[in-house]
Amino acid sequence: MEDYGEFDINQLKVMMREHGTSNTRRLIVELFQRLDAAYQKLDGIQEMIENMEQDDGSLNDALNDLKNPPIRQHPIPGVSDELAEGIYSRIYSVINEKLSFLDGKHFSSDSPIVQFYIFILESVDVEEHHLLQKKYLNMNGIRKWSNHLKFMHPTRYFDSKFNFATRMGLLESTELQILEIGCRGGHFISIANFLGHNGIGLEDDSELYQDLCKVLNVPFIDGTVMDNGELPLLEQAPFDLITALSITFNKKQGVPWGSDTWDYFISNIKNQWLKAGGQMIIQLPRNSTSDIVWEHLSSVSEASDHSKMEIIISN
Repeated sequence: MEDYGEFDINQLKVMMREHGTSNTRRLIVELFQRLDAAYQKLDGIQEMIENMEQDDGSLNDALNDLKNPPIRQHPIPGVSDELAEGIYSRIYSVINEKLSFLDGKHFSSDSPIVQFYIFILESVDVEEHHLLQKKYLNMNGIRKWSNHLKFMHPTRYFDSKFNFATRMGLLESTELQILEIGCRGGHFISIANFLGHNGIGLEDDSELYQDLCKVLNVPFIDGTVMDNGELPLLEQAPFDLITALSITFNKKQGVPWGSDTWDYFISNIKNQWLKAGGQMIIQLPRNSTSDIVWEHLSSVSEASDHSKMEIIISN
């Protein structure tokens, strides 16, 4: 071998005379080790490109993987290994897997749920989402946010929210002004806006939830329902539809609201936030209220479903 690219053999001999044979040999060995490692990486890239589908989306995904290496996975308290796998994975990988699953279940390409996942795949900034993962999926982030990190899963909460949107008739209705109280990561509002509505999420001061809503392009209001049933002032009010799913605000000093506080809250909703003819759907967590209070809520609501712990308030 008489040539080394920019350095021919004579130049290397000069280096050896000037700097000492042993040092130069170590330098050359190190350079060739680095060159060999670089060739291995190039071989890996070539193999990945050859194996992947030849389309722009796959190429972009591969380039994103190269620019942003996978995040080291730490256990998340209260989160199963299966759920954690999705939380740590690239958003496009998880959504493509979901689309493959739907295809296997014979969902047509023009079905609303398939179109929604394609919309998410095309509208979410994958680099921004990866930065979000790096921000929260580390030891400090897990210690601070462990109870909320489950909402970072790219698909888990969309399916149930899409079913809810379907049940509420949002696929067929004309454009509605929608507010979700306690929107968390913005999954329901993301779906509502995809379906042609004008939705916005309300959540108390939470950096994680604000970041998740930003990634999903969900409008977000920082606000809190007070524990006595008072509401924050919202410039966007009134609304056609208000949802409050799996609520946590219905407690005063840790004690679930009684009938009087619920009456005050519902009155405020009707007077301040709900349009004439509008509706509010409330879903309570199980064991979050007494039988007496549930019976009262059922009596003042348009409809109630104890199996879902759901009531509908109309204005």
